Amino acid sequence: MENKTMFHGSDIEKIAQRKGVAPTAIKNFAANVNPLGLSPLATSALKEHMDIMTRYPDRDYGTLRRALASYNHTDHHYILVGNGSTELLSLFIGEVAPKKALILGPTYSEYERELKINNSQFSYYCLAEENQFKLDIPGFLAAIEDDTDLVIICNPNNPTSSGLANSELEQILKRAKEQDCWVLVDETYQEFTKANDSINASLLLTQYDNLLITRGGSKFFAVPGLRFGYALCSNKEMRGIMKGEQNPWSLNSVGAFFAEAMVGDTDYIEQTKALVWSEKIRIADALKNNQSFRLYKAYGNFFLLKILKKDLTAKMLFDEALEENMMIRICTGMAGLEGEYIRFGILSPEDNDRLLALLRRHY
Repeated sequence: MENKTMFHGSDIEKIAQRKGVAPTAIKNFAANVNPLGLSPLATSALKEHMDIMTRYPDRDYGTLRRALASYNHTDHHYILVGNGSTELLSLFIGEVAPKKALILGPTYSEYERELKINNSQFSYYCLAEENQFKLDIPGFLAAIEDDTDLVIICNPNNPTSSGLANSELEQILKRAKEQDCWVLVDETYQEFTKANDSINASLLLTQYDNLLITRGGSKFFAVPGLRFGYALCSNKEMRGIMKGEQNPWSLNSVGAFFAEAMVGDTDYIEQTKALVWSEKIRIADALKNNQSFRLYKAYGNFFLLKILKKDLTAKMLFDEALEENMMIRICTGMAGLEGEYIRFGILSPEDNDRLLALLRRHY
């Protein structure tokens, strides 16, 4: 089972060029980025300190790591900063060099790519649509075999937007620990979840040294171009190995400065959560009880939608949305998904209304 190559939310420039419009003219529901845009506090701070570009960043990113530790309520020694979470993912998989990996799917294709680069064998354990993409824990535990040395989980998962509570994740960590197996948890969308969802693997760091968590600023803080990411891991040996293999000054001085400021912008953080949570409820309510689409519970800031209407495809919806300068994500053909699917992120209420109106035309 392999992921087919599909367009990404970052391909907005290609789509805009095809339409002959500016990228800003298209509402990008495909990228899952915070609709509020940049942190006002961080933006203002950067304007006043543009001379930061004249200096090298701190090689150890000490103040940034302490800011991230405060933001995540953890030990700053556990944090490794990188040029996007993708760099850290690559470093980690390269160091683990798994002979056999297990990926919870359907999911982000970069995991598969990195495993292929390292000549690792891998398999998918796919969430079942008939179970609303909720993980069968006993089945997944059984799939962690004696020779499995890496488990990869995206939580909340992309593209299903399903989630694993810490109590469920801990069962996986215990099983993996018994097998001397690492667990990589990608929490790119964790900040969009509610506290009572209990999705926060950082709370398990002190108990499990076979756990590495990746997070970043691309989605929640709307800075995909900043290429800011970080990893959390209590295993000192693994952190040291990764740091030793990492290029010095992996994150530039602007990225380090902006990241430190934005994680301290509490007003912006709370406004983001309030907007996403309220729109999540409103959109789910608007799309319930219809015969054309099936919507699944969303823990992230995006929804996966299955098309049930006969003779309607994801490609048709994509083209129709594009005619109205909206871009959604086609998920048909993604490993582990059978049928016609689209994914769309939560934008402003006005933009969400435009997409809902398009979908209602197919009821």
